[in-house]
Amino acid sequence: MNHKRLHLSKRFALAMLICLSGTATVSVPASAQEADSREQARQLFRAGEQAYNNADYANAARLFEAAYDALPSPDIAFSLAQAARLQFFETRDPQALIKAIERYRQYLDERPEGDRRRIAVLHLAELEPMRAVLGAENPGEASDDTAELPRIAEVMITSPIDGARGVVGQIEGPLPLRAELNPGRYEVSVFADGYFDGQKTVEAVAGRFFMVEVPLEPKPALVTIETERDAIIYVDGRPVGVAPMQNPIEVPAGGHTISVTQRGRKPWGRSLEAKRGQQITLSADLRRSRQRTLAYAFGISAVTLFAATAVTGLYTADLTSQAQDLDRQFDEQGLTRLELRDYLDLRQERNIFAGVSYILFGVGVATAGTGLFLYFFDMPQPQIFATQPAIITSPQTTLTPLWQPGAWGLSLSHRF
Repeated sequence: MNHKRLHLSKRFALAMLICLSGTATVSVPASAQEADSREQARQLFRAGEQAYNNADYANAARLFEAAYDALPSPDIAFSLAQAARLQFFETRDPQALIKAIERYRQYLDERPEGDRRRIAVLHLAELEPMRAVLGAENPGEASDDTAELPRIAEVMITSPIDGARGVVGQIEGPLPLRAELNPGRYEVSVFADGYFDGQKTVEAVAGRFFMVEVPLEPKPALVTIETERDAIIYVDGRPVGVAPMQNPIEVPAGGHTISVTQRGRKPWGRSLEAKRGQQITLSADLRRSRQRTLAYAFGISAVTLFAATAVTGLYTADLTSQAQDLDRQFDEQGLTRLELRDYLDLRQERNIFAGVSYILFGVGVATAGTGLFLYFFDMPQPQIFATQPAIITSPQTTLTPLWQPGAWGLSLSHRF
């Protein structure tokens, strides 16, 4: 329950930071220093939130306090009180108890009608008797020895990436990471699954506390496509290369569609959800398209028609030769009535087969042209996928040859 309450207070405090920054810009132009303070408070509050979620209540309280120093707000004070209260229950540190009581009181004074007034009152009713029993002193009355300047520097390493870890010097751990360092220069490294490692160089100064936020760049997913040579590969509808590709395709994390097209093949496609740094291998099995099969059929038909043209042409030539022999005989010695009838029949049959040869040749040329057209213009469009496995194809225009004995043509259709 305490976690939920602090979670709400932290969210509300962060919203208050944004509201405060917005009102400041309306009334008076914010100075660069004020803008830096707001950004610093935002980073510190976010780091404190990470520490609190990791049950690191001491660092959470310290970061919330630093955020309050950068941008005072009763809502941040309430978050600080929550962290300090849990720190006290964990460590029994009287100073954490005092800090929690003071910040709850501050919230009630500054927000007497605040949403968390009841929570603050209940926690004060629990904590103040404990303070009386422990006899905790006012931190302002501490010994002068505590005012002596420490010989070490304190650094808090943070990152906006949840689950990140950091290293500075010999200290390693989950972020936010607090480290006490001797004065000097240090290399801060931050790493997380699915992100490139981040580095920053910091200068540790004795007696100073400072925070270092290291942003991380997400790793792309690497997609390898195994398919036919010279096939065109598309990612989200954009061509990215021709197979085989020497290097995997880099895509950002998230949903993507991968399509592969090849002349004479049905388009292939898949939808996938890529994760940061993931390596994905896809095998694109391209099958022959109907148009390519139809082109082959027209090619075979054209060869058959040309073969039939050759046969009828040879037969026509033979008939022509026989008719010419009878024609020469007629010039030299004349023809009998039977021979004359044969001569006329030969000429008629020759004319018929000559016409058939011309028709077969013409149909063969048209069929071959249609087959070539279907072959060379068989360029499929990449498939586009929705988030579900259902496939949505782009508009396509289809040209279908029509043929029957004595007639041929083309059918043009368009699909939306």
